[in-house]
Amino acid sequence: MKFKQSMLETVIGAIVLCVAVGFFFMLNSSGGIISFVGYNYKVYAEFRSVDNLYVGSEVRLAGVKIGTVSGINLNKESFSPRVEMSIYRELEIPSDTSAKILSGSLISGDAYILLEPGYLEDHIEDGGEIIYTQGAIDLMGVIGKFLGGK
Repeated sequence: MKFKQSMLETVIGAIVLCVAVGFFFMLNSSGGIISFVGYNYKVYAEFRSVDNLYVGSEVRLAGVKIGTVSGINLNKESFSPRVEMSIYRELEIPSDTSAKILSGSLISGDAYILLEPGYLEDHIEDGGEIIYTQGAIDLMGVIGKFLGGK
């Protein structure tokens, strides 16, 4: 009887372990928190507005996810939001790259950062800053002005 109970506990433990490993790989492949492990190249940018942009939002280049937003703070001198991005280390981003905050969809309202690479041969170093930025557009404000006529 004791052997059957021990065997049952072992089988249940193995199943739980397999499910946990499956969740780990699912989170990693979908760009969850675990995916920060491969992103250790930090790039910063200041925007006028970061509406609907959150820590964990995607950073894309040509529609491909290349990193995540790893921090959002306020620059105490300029009162502009300063965004920290963790980018895949293998990339070398040209120094004249621009960054835009775009809305993922009208329904969810979540935003992401789109990087548009420039043409200069020198690259942004780890801890460097993207100078050319465009903040989030307030879609509801634009629609309200269009409908309200003001």
